Amino acid sequence: MIKISYTYSILLVLLYSSNAFTQSSITVNARLADEKTITVTQTISYTNTSQEIWNEVYLTDWANSFSNKQTPLAKRFDENYLKKFHLAKDKDRGTTSINTVSQNGRSQVFTRPEGHPDILKVILETAIAPGEEYTLSLQYQVVLPDAKFTRYGYTKEGDYNLKYWYLTPVVYQNNEWQFYSNKNLDDRYFPPSDIKINFSVPDRFIVTTDLETSIESTSYKAGDKLYIISGKQRTRTPLFLRQESSYYKVDSDYVQLVSNIQDKQSTPQFKALAIDRITRFLNEKLGQYPHEKLLVSEIDYEQNPVYGLNDLPDFLRPFPRGFQYDVKMAKTIINTYVNTTVIINPRNDRWILDGIKVYLLKLYLDTYYPNLTIVGSLDKYWLVRQFYASKINFTDQFNIQYMNMARLNLDQELTKPYDSLIKFNKNIASAYKSGIGLNYLGEFIGQDKLQKTLKDFYENKALQPTSSRDFITYLKKNTDKDINWFLEEYLTTRQKIDFTIKKSKIRGDSLQVILKNKRKNRVPISVFAFKNDSLVSKRWVENVVDTASIYYDKDSVDRLVLNYDKVIPEYN
Repeated sequence: MIKISYTYSILLVLLYSSNAFTQSSITVNARLADEKTITVTQTISYTNTSQEIWNEVYLTDWANSFSNKQTPLAKRFDENYLKKFHLAKDKDRGTTSINTVSQNGRSQVFTRPEGHPDILKVILETAIAPGEEYTLSLQYQVVLPDAKFTRYGYTKEGDYNLKYWYLTPVVYQNNEWQFYSNKNLDDRYFPPSDIKINFSVPDRFIVTTDLETSIESTSYKAGDKLYIISGKQRTRTPLFLRQESSYYKVDSDYVQLVSNIQDKQSTPQFKALAIDRITRFLNEKLGQYPHEKLLVSEIDYEQNPVYGLNDLPDFLRPFPRGFQYDVKMAKTIINTYVNTTVIINPRNDRWILDGIKVYLLKLYLDTYYPNLTIVGSLDKYWLVRQFYASKINFTDQFNIQYMNMARLNLDQELTKPYDSLIKFNKNIASAYKSGIGLNYLGEFIGQDKLQKTLKDFYENKALQPTSSRDFITYLKKNTDKDINWFLEEYLTTRQKIDFTIKKSKIRGDSLQVILKNKRKNRVPISVFAFKNDSLVSKRWVENVVDTASIYYDKDSVDRLVLNYDKVIPEYN
């Protein structure tokens, strides 16, 4: 009896750990009833993969975050001085009206947790034990918001951009429900699910998505057509309804790309080559994308652009032909690739998602545009060459953008929740700090080891709820160096990095160099040694809490430089 209980306990741990592969399926029968309303009949099936008994479950209902001026979303708009939501007419805002929620044909009690009008708490009449599956049936109507608030909803042209319009299950992880309200941060968190959507829309619309799609002429209503949309293990299901579609498809060797990102300077042939190169790069650095199609829209890019790329007019554009399209697509494809497949709580564990994306973008640009400066071809002019900017590589701006906030004393810890970041940090600085931090770490342990960690992590954890802790576990397996400085100081504090060479002395045949750490932290510093302007050595000096001495053969060097390659985000 003892052996049976022990074996059963081990099986529970293996099968129902908080990070186990989540089993979830969603079926949505929807109809665009009028210009703003979608009627929905939906079923959600979700397996309890925890070791706890569930007496209630939670659903994300972010369409209801537009329902009034007091929701967390409305308050976020107010914090960012976006007054158009508060000044809008009631009919321009969105809402969800829940008619019924039932389990096994029996109506269930549901409420909205205090402070979370866009979350649904369903109190189950029949509790769900570990390993059991629950199925909920729902009927509701969604009134879509005007797209002017977040770019999603109904547009002034009469089209539709749909993202968070149906209900999804909340992830149960680390012994608690991982729910939070919509704050226009593009960070909904729900388990990978098998999704089927039967969507009845007026015949004039073309529906674009990266899920599998078929069309039937018969529908719920005369004059409509029925789109049957399905996908396996999905976390993102954007749908775009267009009366005239500008989306195009490009088949690469790795995935079919669907996009409406345009560039007048790029030919179809160049676009195909660029997309094939980007997807090949991601396949090599991360792993195979698990779906057949990947959709990247102009909205995706506008929400996360390459800052500074479009500041100059077309006639003065200093970059190589096609570069603008290439870098726009690279950033947007990398973002979507990672967001779709790396299932991490994006509100409370954001740094690792942003770090991977910025690191990969920097690696891509350094690989294919190694000598490109931020002024591009303008450096051919004598006057431009007099400015320091003409010597800065294009990807050096990632460091500059973060250090700008650090020097203004406005930077924030990378482990802070995403909704607590100030606007510039949310949009730019924190993501760049994450990315250059990973690059710094990669230089310290070896870029090959960091890239192996990324690939191992992706291939083993893609489409599974995971966390930055799992990434750190893989990282520690691939290096024997002490990386606690990265975990305990770089990620969790605002401590700046600032080293100097205090002095040097000749001692016999040796040169003693005394390094000083002005900030009392434990991060490593790189020291480059030169002889006759040629690099002769590079070493990492660790645990310089105050000062440290290093030694060279006095005849082997004539110049020493700290952080010569500017990999480390130093304050001075």
